[in-house]
Amino acid sequence: MNEVQDMLNAKMVVKGKSFEISHQFMKLKTDEERIIFTLNLLQEYNVFPTKTGMPKNAKESEKLREQGNAVFVSGTLQSKTCISALQLYTKSITFAPYPSEQLALGYANRSAVLFQLGLHSECIQDIDRALAINYPDNLRAKLCLRKTECLMILGDRRVENTLEEAQHWLNKMSLSDTNREKLKTKLDTLHNKSVKTVSANKEINAPKSSSLPTFERNDEVPCASSALAVKYNERYGRHVVATRDINPGEVIAVEQPYSRILLSENVQTHCSNCLEVCWANIPCNYCTYAMYCSEKCRDVEWKKCHDIECPVFPALMEYDFYNLDLFSMRLAVFALREAGGFTELRTMLKEVDEHNDPRTKGFSRDGKLHNDRYISVYGLTTNTEKRSVPDLFKRALNTCFILYFIATRTVMFGAKLPEDLSVLVKNNDVTFFGNLILRHQQIIPCNMHTFGELQGLEYTDRGIGALPFLSLFNHSCSANILRHSRSKHEVIYTLYPIRKVIR
Repeated sequence: MNEVQDMLNAKMVVKGKSFEISHQFMKLKTDEERIIFTLNLLQEYNVFPTKTGMPKNAKESEKLREQGNAVFVSGTLQSKTCISALQLYTKSITFAPYPSEQLALGYANRSAVLFQLGLHSECIQDIDRALAINYPDNLRAKLCLRKTECLMILGDRRVENTLEEAQHWLNKMSLSDTNREKLKTKLDTLHNKSVKTVSANKEINAPKSSSLPTFERNDEVPCASSALAVKYNERYGRHVVATRDINPGEVIAVEQPYSRILLSENVQTHCSNCLEVCWANIPCNYCTYAMYCSEKCRDVEWKKCHDIECPVFPALMEYDFYNLDLFSMRLAVFALREAGGFTELRTMLKEVDEHNDPRTKGFSRDGKLHNDRYISVYGLTTNTEKRSVPDLFKRALNTCFILYFIATRTVMFGAKLPEDLSVLVKNNDVTFFGNLILRHQQIIPCNMHTFGELQGLEYTDRGIGALPFLSLFNHSCSANILRHSRSKHEVIYTLYPIRKVIR
């Protein structure tokens, strides 16, 4: 996007309009006015999005798979070598069209790495995925034998059925196939071994996550402790105080984010929906951006937001958009779907805008701050008045590019709209939606929080989340609370004794 902004600035300088346009932009009062102004500016100077994103590409998939093969057979299979091969195979799977032989081969080759790493359940998943699509018949026996080995290690009773399947595909192989005899020998070995090793079905259960801590709930903020209260004054704005003395180590809040998004650098190692680490990710069937730990997570996120993000995110990534830009769009999609339509969303937000108590801005009609409702995010501070003209203009420009892709590549506004900026600027739903995205562009830097995880001894970020209540805590260089990321929640503990505020 820096190139686009530089190009637009250069055109304005050539026409001697740079100072005038900056002055005009500075006088705008609302985010919707900024969106309309920027769309008109892009139209006037003939600057509009042209990137297409990285589509599915069979040749790219084949190239990546061949690179993975070269790494996998390069020598001693150490963990580092396996991980490198795994990454290349996963990228190959990302680019493979669905359904295709390239996708099946990618799954099959990755299953070999997963087997080498001792990830037998994940290995079986990839084998089943390969066999379910266009995997070559002459290679199926080999996959079935690998699956048999995994089942035997796991003590799974499906061994005999899988051996029968391996025999079926072995019989279909050409007598001239040089691998046939080798596979037959392995099949006979596994037949003999299976009788001795599989005598009972051992149930392998995934470790259950520990339960969330309990505490006395706050009447006004359900995710918080009764030891807290939300206050407001001119000096601190909205902030959280103690209503009683709080001991070190107390849990004072357990908040689930209104929405989360995976950091783009983690797309191939984590699930885009649940944000959990996954060794055997599966891709979106249509784009090269999102990957998931399971078909279930893929379907869930498609219904939540990815049907809109799918044709948009890859193009934004090609423009080097940041995670906050992607999240600003996702929050707007969530808001619209929560409300049920543009008319309903306008009505809902008008009520928040007209609310005259800054302490309870974003609270629901029942007088509570619900972290699972969009108005709790919408009511967070934007700090618009503290932002410079260049800062606001850059955010408006980013928003207009996002808006262009949504309008012309999705049916968010009822149908795909023409690739004509003059048409978009006249569509009230488009400019209203852009207003929301631009608002989020300002809310996110001030209010969003990272979701982390332990990788060895290091604590690293895996995603960011919108946590409306936690955003009300004022920051300090000498913090007295600690955030800990669980699978779906942030748990907030006290680090030091906190005394009751007396005012």
